Amino acid sequence: LRIGTEPEMMWLKFDENGKPRDGYSKPYCYHIDQFESLRPVSMQVIRYARKMGLDMIQGDHEDAPGQLELNWMFDDVLRNADRLTTYRQICAQVARENGIFACFMTKPFMGVSASGCHHNMSLWSGGQDEFVRCGNDENDLPGMRDNYMYVRGGNNTFMPDDDDPQMPGKEGLKAIGGVGSAATILFTLAVALIIAIPLRNQMQAVHAAARRMADGDLDVTLPPSSRNEVGQIIESLDFFRLKTIEARALEQEIYQEERQKVADLELAEKRAATLSAEVARELEETSRVLEEFEKLGRKTIEELSDADAKTNKLRTKSASGNEMAKSAIRAMDEVSMSTVEITSITKTIDSIAFQTNLLALNARVEAVRAGAAGRGFAVVAGEEQNLASLAAKAAGDIGDLLQASKEQVEKGVEIVNETGAVFGEVNEGMAQVSGRISDVSSNAASQAASLSTITGATKRLDGSMLRLINAYSPDSAQHAEEALAAE
Repeated sequence: LRIGTEPEMMWLKFDENGKPRDGYSKPYCYHIDQFESLRPVSMQVIRYARKMGLDMIQGDHEDAPGQLELNWMFDDVLRNADRLTTYRQICAQVARENGIFACFMTKPFMGVSASGCHHNMSLWSGGQDEFVRCGNDENDLPGMRDNYMYVRGGNNTFMPDDDDPQMPGKEGLKAIGGVGSAATILFTLAVALIIAIPLRNQMQAVHAAARRMADGDLDVTLPPSSRNEVGQIIESLDFFRLKTIEARALEQEIYQEERQKVADLELAEKRAATLSAEVARELEETSRVLEEFEKLGRKTIEELSDADAKTNKLRTKSASGNEMAKSAIRAMDEVSMSTVEITSITKTIDSIAFQTNLLALNARVEAVRAGAAGRGFAVVAGEEQNLASLAAKAAGDIGDLLQASKEQVEKGVEIVNETGAVFGEVNEGMAQVSGRISDVSSNAASQAASLSTITGATKRLDGSMLRLINAYSPDSAQHAEEALAAE
């Protein structure tokens, strides 16, 4: 069975409310001007139809407003039915692209001709499928030049098999009329009604159940299944309903899992925010203590520097005292040497006094011998003897004083030596103290630098923790900004 169709439909305009109103062209049948007014639409339909395998062969403008008929080559009945459905979708797409309405209603307007679809049927024997070119450009659709199939060849049983050109052949007559009686027709109609009414009722129940399912009611009760096509539809709907219930249950389970994950994440964020706040407080206190240590370290360095300076002054004075002690020792040594020389001179004087005393004694002896002539000489000798005695006494006293002075000088030299030794030890101790102070000052400076580095790192870490708290808690933004500004 091969069939060719002549589908009629109307191209309508939209009114100001967006509803279809009247035809895009005037209701002039077979009028070339009206046909040309719809040429952009018809040509776009033809282009799309050829891309989809419709071998377009003819078209015209019909009786109604905007009514066109576009035809394609007849073919096997099943393929042609598919192409008729494809043609309707093509027209709807072209209408959307051009802002008009493609209407396939039989009679959308009163007072004008309706739309129809003539079916030209013929019964064939033989023939075979062939690929037919439908006007496609192989550059536009590579490899699709001959890919649409039509049946070709065979014998048309509707064609006359005798001399009467208007009389179909015998097979054609059977196909067209047959020899059925009125009773057979009535019986066929009755059987059709008996079958159709339950099917209609069943389909209505299926339709109502499907509408409820579409509205979200999956607890709907479907009508009982049967062994016909409607039963297959019912079974498919029930399968779809059960799968949808399973999908919703799975979706709800996934939703609950996601909610639990979100809740766990929020709890973790709150805990992290609390911990971050505690760490921030500890860091702030640590930073404050480190700053105090840093200030104390700086003060210690200053005091050590002052102590080092004073120690250096004391070292200088101690060195001066040590030199003075050495000078005193040298002076004492010189006094001791002078005392020794004076003692030697005193001894010489004492020896001279002793010799003078002996000479005076001899002179007195000689004066006594001389008698009156030597009396004056005796007086002089006596005075010399007295002077020698006084000189001897004075020399003795000077010797005693020099001996005492020598002893005192020696004692002073010993004391000065001890003092010099003490000054030396003090000077050496001051040098060691100064070295220790320098070492302590250097260590304190290093510690102060380390404390400064630690304090800076603690401040930066404190700022980072404040920013982290700000990220977890928007309410702490102002506090974080104030803390960072203070930093």
